Amino acid sequence: MKNGSTRKIPFWLFPLLSLFSILIALLTVHFSDRSRSPELLVKHFNEALNENFNIADGILNSFPLKESAPEKALLDSVAGELPEGFSLYLFTDKTPEYWSDNDFLFDQIDHDALPNGRILKFTNGHYQVLSINSGSNMLLIANLIKHEYPYENDYLQSAFGPSYNLPASWIITDNATRYPVITGGGEILFYIQPSSAERLTNASGIMIYCLYLIAFVCLILGLYYLYLGFAPFENKRILIFLFIADVAILRAIIQYFRIPSILDETELFNAVHYASSRIFPSLGDLLTTVTGMLLISVLFYRYYQKITKPGNQTKPGTPYFILAVAFTIALAFISCYLIETVWVNSTLQLDFSKILEFTLFSFTGFLIIALILVSFFLISFPLLRDVYNFSGARFLMISFTLITILLYWISSMLGLYSPDWKILILLMIYILLLVRIYSGKLKHPSVVSYFFIILALTSLSSYSYYHNRKIKENSQRKLMAVRLSSDRDKIAEYLFADLEKKMTADTLLSRNINESWISPDGETACISYIIQTYFRGFWSKYNTQVTLCFPEKTLIIKPSNLIINCNEYFEGIISQLGEKTASTNFYYIRESYDEGNYIAKVPIRLSDREPARVSVVIELMKKYAPKGLGYPELLLDRSQTGIAETGNYSWAIYSKNELVKNVGEYSYSIYESAYQSNRKDFGFFDKNGYNHLYHVIDDDSSIIISKKADGVLEILAPFTYQITFHVLLVFIIFGTFWMFRKGKKRNLDLSARLQIMLIILILFASTLIGFTILENIKSLNAKKNRDMLSEKAHSVLIELEHKLAAMDLLEKSQQPYLEELLTKFSQVFFSDINLYNIDGSLLASSRPQIFEEGLKSVQMNSDAYKQLAINKRTMYITNEQIGNYNYLSAYIPLRNDMNKLTAYINLPYFARQQELRQEISAFLVAFINIYVILTAIAVVVSLLVGSYLTRPLQLIRERFSSLNLGKRNEKIDYNRQDELGDLINAYNNMVEKLTESAEKLARSERESAWREMARQVAHEIKNPLTPMKLSIQHLMKSWHEQAPDWNKRFERTSHTLIQQIDSLSAIATAFSDFAKLPQASNKKVELIEIIRSTMALFTEHPETDIILTLPDKPCYVFADEKQLSRVFINLLNNSVQAIPSGKRGVINIILENQEGKHIVSIRDNGTGISEEQKSRIFSPNFTTKSAGMGLGLAMVKNIINSTGGDIRFTSEDGLGTTFIIELPALNN
Repeated sequence: MKNGSTRKIPFWLFPLLSLFSILIALLTVHFSDRSRSPELLVKHFNEALNENFNIADGILNSFPLKESAPEKALLDSVAGELPEGFSLYLFTDKTPEYWSDNDFLFDQIDHDALPNGRILKFTNGHYQVLSINSGSNMLLIANLIKHEYPYENDYLQSAFGPSYNLPASWIITDNATRYPVITGGGEILFYIQPSSAERLTNASGIMIYCLYLIAFVCLILGLYYLYLGFAPFENKRILIFLFIADVAILRAIIQYFRIPSILDETELFNAVHYASSRIFPSLGDLLTTVTGMLLISVLFYRYYQKITKPGNQTKPGTPYFILAVAFTIALAFISCYLIETVWVNSTLQLDFSKILEFTLFSFTGFLIIALILVSFFLISFPLLRDVYNFSGARFLMISFTLITILLYWISSMLGLYSPDWKILILLMIYILLLVRIYSGKLKHPSVVSYFFIILALTSLSSYSYYHNRKIKENSQRKLMAVRLSSDRDKIAEYLFADLEKKMTADTLLSRNINESWISPDGETACISYIIQTYFRGFWSKYNTQVTLCFPEKTLIIKPSNLIINCNEYFEGIISQLGEKTASTNFYYIRESYDEGNYIAKVPIRLSDREPARVSVVIELMKKYAPKGLGYPELLLDRSQTGIAETGNYSWAIYSKNELVKNVGEYSYSIYESAYQSNRKDFGFFDKNGYNHLYHVIDDDSSIIISKKADGVLEILAPFTYQITFHVLLVFIIFGTFWMFRKGKKRNLDLSARLQIMLIILILFASTLIGFTILENIKSLNAKKNRDMLSEKAHSVLIELEHKLAAMDLLEKSQQPYLEELLTKFSQVFFSDINLYNIDGSLLASSRPQIFEEGLKSVQMNSDAYKQLAINKRTMYITNEQIGNYNYLSAYIPLRNDMNKLTAYINLPYFARQQELRQEISAFLVAFINIYVILTAIAVVVSLLVGSYLTRPLQLIRERFSSLNLGKRNEKIDYNRQDELGDLINAYNNMVEKLTESAEKLARSERESAWREMARQVAHEIKNPLTPMKLSIQHLMKSWHEQAPDWNKRFERTSHTLIQQIDSLSAIATAFSDFAKLPQASNKKVELIEIIRSTMALFTEHPETDIILTLPDKPCYVFADEKQLSRVFINLLNNSVQAIPSGKRGVINIILENQEGKHIVSIRDNGTGISEEQKSRIFSPNFTTKSAGMGLGLAMVKNIINSTGGDIRFTSEDGLGTTFIIELPALNN
């Protein structure tokens, strides 16, 4: 038995495996701790730093640097051989003549300090620098140690160079720490300040999690096999629920005590990605729980398969059925809740319109949802089938509906989670599908049944996604409306108060301001100190402008060239437009809804003995980068990108019924009254293919935020993506099980192979087409961007030639004019514009912040400079990179009227990568929708084509399976002359030969049967004839001898002869009845009445108890009533006679209804049947008793078979025998 083989696995094996897995995990943590220790990491870092220094020193010492500048080809050769992270530079008279890249910030080099310092700190990071000099030439090699940007976002992220394996969060500092970095000679270069302990890398974290997950799984399996050790577990359904409760307690203990705590340091357990409650504080916790849930469901499914096998079934009571349905509904509620938390309580990218932004955690979220659905199916399917088999479809549907309503009401009253009513409808459809499977109307297991199950369950998760995404998006839009309604930055207003205190207490600042008052040349350095010291990090989201207002200082206000006192000018702005904030000297300037900035006027005391006479005026202007203009995403700090993106939205602000500001693609009315019918605060409405949110700002102002309404493809996308994922997952699971399945594997039939081949062909073609189209989209997009950039560069060239053609030379002194000109053209052409001198250094830029904040060097791209200055190309387009941001960049020479080269124009074109991703995502949404539809069509077509092509083969298989030597076998009518025709002709010829052979065999069997019958009759008649003959011979002798007691002898002999004649008559009657059995008079009879009347004949037996178990409803069969009565009499008589003397007999008669059959089992506690007797028990001439002819059980089998039923038995020697009769049920 399978159960026996299962029990052979000892339960202690799994805890042992669990401990082994935990041991490996602990060893992994130990070695990870050692390899990630700060001491070891800093040691390796120090060795790499000195090694790179030696590499650079060797290259410089071997370079033939002379007083004359080396050839560019030689420099290119040396630069090409440099390891990653190294750059080569040549300076002549401190002016850059050659540079291998423009990552190094030339303008921040202190040439006088180079010989004394090996480590240089720039605004974009730390570099190790080594140089040699020859005359006016200096050759320099820079090795990047760490990139450090003034702020961080998705593209600008601090990180150590490729040679240095240190966590990005570790800091290079001059302040002494435990981890100094020293030269080979022992000189301290700087110190490393580690951040909080980072014990695990991503790879080791995933490995440790997998090991602990294996340990958790082994504990569950150990607990399950421990339960299997108890005999009642197989027969008591309630024990499986106790097992589930124990696993839940085990999981709760593990989570409560955070076992193991090391996992909390991994990214998977970071609450940033997902957190819904204390029960599910991270994605890792949810994945662990769902994995345990899946394992429980698999064990639950196997357990119910075992206990519901024929012969093992015991009917539970009605309370069990109600509890089973309630448990299924509660599980459905929990599953829907868990799925909803993935959609709502996570920061995972799960938006199908942004599929290219999916991460590993996104796919983990989808995997969790799939596992939840699989777990729900594996538990609900066998549990509800158990209810259906014993209580029927009506009870199942009614109880499911009523309990669902009850649980929904209770959960609503208690404030617990309750699914949306549409989800409940989808759940009801799933139950109806299961009922159809249980009733046999839908074949299961089959591809079609599994497809419909996947379809139903995917509909649940897809609707949950669509419903909750809409709720989440509406909430984000409301938050965006509140944010856009007010330009006030409450955090900035709060922080500035502390910043002002630091500025007024900064003695160095006071000294710099005093020096700037005395010498105006120092004012620029003082302003730079203020910006670099106080307005980095959080404040980098503003364009900061600092003005030092001395008592007598005047300003020239353009374009009117108005001359006004500095203090008077700013105090006028504050008095007219300023709004007070939480900080005393910090004001919000609201000019209009288009302009909203901050201004601060901080008085600075130059000494403690005199009042503040100088003010530092700080103007903070929000960085606003229009869509498609320049470096839009690089200049935003991560704190700004956390706000909901407005890229997919259009929005408009109305003041006093007039449109004062609008952004985006939607064309708004210039009057707010056009939306008068929808003036409801935070109300949503649809108009012109867009969904709009209306928000009232105040009595005079309002804001409308609009988003393009979802189309059919967007609505179908969640369903199509998920069903694709779920189907692939099911294929992988089934394929894995099939590959590792024990025993003989059944090959797929021809029809299935044809269908699968057709589906695979369509899938392959679809994938190939999709890949080709994607590549074409990318190629066309790249070509479009290059063409657009080329066209834009020529347009800018024409405009600049028009403005600058008369100039013979462009100099740095012209920067203000040039920047004003470039800014104007950048707004016209929606692109930043940089202008470089003929030596490759920056002249002016429409976006100077990029260079001021050290994101890019002031030297132009080295390849572009080489192509334009040396190879004399008229245009060069190349790929450039800032941080992780890749973009196209066009360079074109600018010439004056005399055709003299005066500058190089550079247009960085940020190809609107987000738009490209959206375009590709939109294509994928449409393609996968079409792909799913095509797959569905492929399945239908393959079923039809496969059925059509294999119909003759199917017919042959059916005919082969129905071949019966005792009946007439039909030939197949097929007229085509092909391979199938040859096969069918061979089959028809075989049928003819089989018919002839069957007739010969039947004739031979009849003759054999008659010979056997004659032998049996002769044997049975011969037995009484011998004593009869002897008796008559003895009587005749007595007659001849005139014996005195002849009369008595005659009477005695006559009596004996009569008895023997009666015996012969009984034998003849028995053989006659056996011969006439096929001629039964079948009709509709009630089985319960026959069993009751038969049992009544044996109820008076003094030493036997008969226990009768009957169903409530009548059981009808189509049979001969007398013959059935004879069957039960024979079986009961055998059971009574099998009970040994001295033992109290117990006979159990059980009648059950199962799947269109009536099953009668008659079990006794008699002597049983030995193994050698079992094979002959139904033979006509076999008996286990000392008397009798052995016809009883043979006759019983013939009667049961003639009614279309079946009879079998199980018996154990010395314990008893059970006869099981199956009769086809007859509908009422």
